[in-house]
Amino acid sequence: MIRIILADNQAIFRAGAARVLVQEDGMRIVAQCDDPVHLANALDAHAGAVLLLAAGLQPDAGDLIPRARAAGSRVVLVAENGAEVADGLARSLDGLVFRNVPGPDLVEC
Repeated sequence: MIRIILADNQAIFRAGAARVLVQEDGMRIVAQCDDPVHLANALDAHAGAVLLLAAGLQPDAGDLIPRARAAGSRVVLVAENGAEVADGLARSLDGLVFRNVPGPDLVEC
């Protein structure tokens, strides 16, 4: 079972991503977060989950990624359409998609 934490400040994206992901066998949304405080709590409560993290939430990647790694979690960044992602940040992620990602590509990532 792949457990997923959705972290995005846009409720419409969280709802759409959840709708796509829960249709897949073996995937379950364990938390939805709209701010960094709830995100930190979700990472602590759901070790080993995949974190689908929106860049718009403005996370402190220098703190968040090591925290996720310590919890055995993977991090997939959802960047804004057309945004540049720094090479150092991109290398530290397990996946990178843009907000306009088609549903099948989101599932694959």
